[in-house]
Amino acid sequence: MEPSMIQQFQEKLAAELSQDPKSALKICEDFELEHCGSVDPSVSLPFYRVQLMSYLPNDLVNARWLWERAPAAVKSDPEMQRVWEVVKLLWNQKLPEAYQLLLSGQWASTTVQPLVAVLIAELRSRKLRLIADSHSSITVGSCSQLLGLTREETIARCASEGWALAGEFVQPVRTPVQPPPAVDVERLQALTNYVCALDVQ
Repeated sequence: MEPSMIQQFQEKLAAELSQDPKSALKICEDFELEHCGSVDPSVSLPFYRVQLMSYLPNDLVNARWLWERAPAAVKSDPEMQRVWEVVKLLWNQKLPEAYQLLLSGQWASTTVQPLVAVLIAELRSRKLRLIADSHSSITVGSCSQLLGLTREETIARCASEGWALAGEFVQPVRTPVQPPPAVDVERLQALTNYVCALDVQ
């Protein structure tokens, strides 16, 4: 790969990470497909870090496959190994340990740091929805573990969601379910007639 093309990828990655970190995944995937091991691992390392981190928490399968095919020199990077530890913890549903590692404050890479914040926020939002949909009440301690927050932070976050506090229990409010869009019967009938007419032809 030409140095100018590598620089273009690097500039795109830096721009996306500063504006919308979640959209950086596509750039990293394109870089991996195009370089195919043809560049020095030190050049591809930032892309691998971001790609692995960007698969979390919704695509742990692709995260594992990426780790399997990554060059040995990339896998030996301490930051890459820490991200891989997060992958394994999430895979084994060890959420408190995953929070602890993510919040340890030892992320040196400027490409990974913004994605850590995005991942923590997404994990907490997902757990809040899960708690609301599956619990009528839950202890503050259990909620704290699921959110990776201190007791005081948990109470404040639950209050911001409109949840009531009763002693040592939090009473979640179920997330409203959006009704499905109304079906336009006339348009559906017209589409059916059109498809049937195509079949006749």
